[in-house]
Amino acid sequence: MELPDATEIDRDRSKYKRKVQLFYDEFRPRFEKTRFGYMLEELRIPENGDGFFEKGFSRILDRVVKEPKTVFIIDEAQNADDIGLIYPLNRTIDTRRLATGEKAGTLVLAGSHQQKMHKMMAADRPLGYRCQHLHLPPFNSQDLLRIGAEHGWLDRPRRFLTMYAALGGVPRLWQDFHTDCISGKFKDPKLTGDNYTDDVKWQESFIQWRIDQLRQKPETQYLNP
Repeated sequence: MELPDATEIDRDRSKYKRKVQLFYDEFRPRFEKTRFGYMLEELRIPENGDGFFEKGFSRILDRVVKEPKTVFIIDEAQNADDIGLIYPLNRTIDTRRLATGEKAGTLVLAGSHQQKMHKMMAADRPLGYRCQHLHLPPFNSQDLLRIGAEHGWLDRPRRFLTMYAALGGVPRLWQDFHTDCISGKFKDPKLTGDNYTDDVKWQESFIQWRIDQLRQKPETQYLNP
């Protein structure tokens, strides 16, 4: 499940509660299909959303991770610190290790914001020495050239260089672009027959797509630590 970004929590409590509600609405139908669905009867959203992750959600997490052969994946885990989930995560990991050892389930914390994840998993931070780390590097130039050749993007070098400049080596961004090309969200301009003119129009369309994407998904923006 993806954790909501709660950086606005102190400035706008109602906004935070909406984020908690959105998380709950997405989490509930998925979790109730598992053999742990009965636990949802204990999960309630407190007033203003306060304590939802620290109390109700973390209790479910504790019980699920203790079970053998279970895998609980938390996506966008870089937001755990903002919503007060670090201590519950530490407790869950310690309880699992001490009570059941290697027979217990597995907790996976995944996050795409590299700076926040590195900070959260630093050696001197509580989660840093409790977790095994797996860093998936971005695509390198050879990877991108193979992807470009596979999709025919290398046929128009100007377009490919524009994509590389905007998307870098982030797999998720390339996947978003490919998906939006298929779905039609990316509007490929009509060809005029002149390669230079067509490339300029394509670049304008691509830049507008990227701007729209950043507005719709602000979490994909590069943020300095």
